[in-house]
Amino acid sequence: MVEYDEYDLLELFENEPKMLYAEDVGIYEYNRKDAHGYTFEMNLYAYDATCILSFFHENLKFPLYEINFQKIEIIVCKEDKLFIHQANSKNDIVVYFKPTYTLRFEESIFLK
Repeated sequence: MVEYDEYDLLELFENEPKMLYAEDVGIYEYNRKDAHGYTFEMNLYAYDATCILSFFHENLKFPLYEINFQKIEIIVCKEDKLFIHQANSKNDIVVYFKPTYTLRFEESIFLK
């Protein structure tokens, strides 16, 4: 199961997650839209340790990108950034929310 603080995610995404199935299934959709029509979306499969990150624009039919990450251990929100750590990885997936949505791979904050 993925370790995360639901209140931190609520604060970072600025809205409550959408439950995609029954509450006990543990599948949530978080999203945040900016003033330029871009939407960043995270589908979290808490019990399957999977996370799908998608980036959309309102004028496009398909996402700009959609990436599926597995073996997620922990998700942390810190300073307008989302840190996602996978098992056996020296790097974290880091999503910057400001000034624009940016996805990077950086040395893990969990291994220091």
